[in-house]
Amino acid sequence: MPKKYGGLRRFSLKWWLALPFSLGDIWRRFAPKDPMVHAQCYWWYGDLPRRHPQEVFPEAAYADLRLLNVGRRDPTTSTTLFELGCILMGRAQADARRIVEVGTFDGNTTLNLAANVGEEGLVVTLDLPLEEQEPELGLAIDQALRNVTNRQVVGEQFQDRPEKARIRQVFGDSAKLDWKTLPGPFDMAFIDGCHAYEYVKSDTENALAVLKPGGLLMWHDYAEMEDVSRAVDEFRNRVDGICALQGTRLAVGWKKKA
Repeated sequence: MPKKYGGLRRFSLKWWLALPFSLGDIWRRFAPKDPMVHAQCYWWYGDLPRRHPQEVFPEAAYADLRLLNVGRRDPTTSTTLFELGCILMGRAQADARRIVEVGTFDGNTTLNLAANVGEEGLVVTLDLPLEEQEPELGLAIDQALRNVTNRQVVGEQFQDRPEKARIRQVFGDSAKLDWKTLPGPFDMAFIDGCHAYEYVKSDTENALAVLKPGGLLMWHDYAEMEDVSRAVDEFRNRVDGICALQGTRLAVGWKKKA
């Protein structure tokens, strides 16, 4: 039963007419001029609590972060600049020196992680083999959720950079790959590969298996994509401190120490 506000039944015609703003105001809120602001209106999936990044990563709030190729990003297909900052804050909070990433895309996040892990650090980034644009996947998924990157651009942003010395590319289906062959254990995992529920769940299970106790897990596209959000929500009782970061499509959590 709808609640009453000011004696009027909420969402009734009289309630709408009594609101202290016009229909034009309502339309402007539903249709902002900035497309990214409009996109945020659809970040409605998932049940995790939303916390401020400074609350989640207090020791990294004033960390010096090295940002590279900041303008070479399309926020509709990659992380936003603020999301990238939050990922690097997470790395600093965890003091992660060895990181595994699922989903290389053009390598911008990979490059920035490698720029911040230190000279002895390592970022292992997984992506599908380059030979086929539409490879057969290891898990059966909704074809609408296939997000295979143009094979011509995979990792292009770090190919001619000195940070490449701290990056190891691994090609293979993350659901078929034997994760035990990766150079773990890892301090941090960033999951941004296939957005289908089956893959997000599989990638998370595999990441937990190679993370150190207390290691950091971060997922991208939480709240924006229903499959991602549903899969991440299922780990609420298996991951410590799990939450979504305010103003982002990131979810974070920590592998249990015992």
